Amino acid sequence: MKADRLTWVLPALVIAVYLPLVFYGMQPSVDTRFQWRQATGQLPWNDWHPIMHTYLIRLIAYAARTLKGVAAVQVCIFAFLLGQLHATFRRYGYSRWASALIVLVAAFNPFSMAIFRFVWKDTAFALAGLSVTICLIHIFETRGDWLAGRRIALMALCLTLATFLRHNGFFYTVPLMALLPAAVASRNVRKASLCVGVSALCCAGYLLVRSQLTRHGVIEPRPEVQCLVESVGLPMSMISECYMSDRSKTPDDVVRFLESFGDREFWERTYDGDFNSVKWYGDNIKCRIYALGWHMFFDMFWRTVKANPRAALRSFMHVTSIAWSPLPGSIDACACFTRPKRNAVLKALEWYFRIMVHSRIGVIAMAPGSYLLLVALAFCWGVRRGGSRICVLAVPLLCYQFCTMLLLSGKDYRFFYITVLCGAAVCLPIFSQASDQEPET
Repeated sequence: MKADRLTWVLPALVIAVYLPLVFYGMQPSVDTRFQWRQATGQLPWNDWHPIMHTYLIRLIAYAARTLKGVAAVQVCIFAFLLGQLHATFRRYGYSRWASALIVLVAAFNPFSMAIFRFVWKDTAFALAGLSVTICLIHIFETRGDWLAGRRIALMALCLTLATFLRHNGFFYTVPLMALLPAAVASRNVRKASLCVGVSALCCAGYLLVRSQLTRHGVIEPRPEVQCLVESVGLPMSMISECYMSDRSKTPDDVVRFLESFGDREFWERTYDGDFNSVKWYGDNIKCRIYALGWHMFFDMFWRTVKANPRAALRSFMHVTSIAWSPLPGSIDACACFTRPKRNAVLKALEWYFRIMVHSRIGVIAMAPGSYLLLVALAFCWGVRRGGSRICVLAVPLLCYQFCTMLLLSGKDYRFFYITVLCGAAVCLPIFSQASDQEPET
């Protein structure tokens, strides 16, 4: 098969492989079922899962009707974007085999096969990030000539979706918007600035609408509650580890605060190395954290870390290793299959999945840290060889990966799927020497 045909064959192949996984291998998680019930009107709207994603689920559900139907639409979008990514690579003369390898690894990565069986905000955010990446490669290669007319609106829409399909999506989009005008030729700075301005205006409008809905009780929880509780996951994990490793070294007021969640027996029963194993055991936990306020919380955090720095460092390395370690021992990517006993296709896919998950090559291909290292190396090489213009490709993913790492309350790899999906794609323009093809004007 010629590599150029991959642009057309790959989407069909992805749909053929993934749809059986969706319809026979899907086991909706608690999060997915909770969000689906909101989207179908069975529960009040809730912004713990981004409400923009819930609205999208509801919109697709008008045609798809079921949760599995929504997941199937998600797979079709994934297949279409992979085809567009390969077409973009070939348009600018990148290596035929490198282009094919990148899209094939993205398509049949066990991480992708696991996460696309579910309707998750992480999947939607990664798809928005892939859309931004495709547009960004066009802008990078044409020095901004690609930005014209409806394409400005398209890029602005992709940036807006990527900003709000995860609560921390702005870690990715804000650096990108800041760097975009610097990545184009001087004649196109106005168009790049217009694109950023349109996106910022869309973001501001969305925030205004959401704040009005929250004020009138349509959406819960209050943004300030959510902001504090979801921002202190890693500090809470470090405090919890200090308390569990040596209670005598933990300040008395911190001990009283932690034991207000439950007694020592509660902690020994629920604590599993990070705060994520504890925080969902009662609404009073989130309320008590919020009641402390920012100043008092970080005062307690600093005194606890100072009293037991070794335990705090151990917790930090344990929780954040999912973001930076290129060689993790294993990856829990929701690798569960339910299959009819005589379904040969699903048996073959499960065999492939199990082999990859338990092999070193498979783990490297799935680990977000592997792609983070690749992007960091490409960034260093590109700045040295090609100047600062390549920052627009690498810096947004680096910012997202490291900033999100500081919010973690547990080892959940799906937060970093965007790096797995887009990391190698942004590196190819940096490492490759494009052909002398004249860019589109």
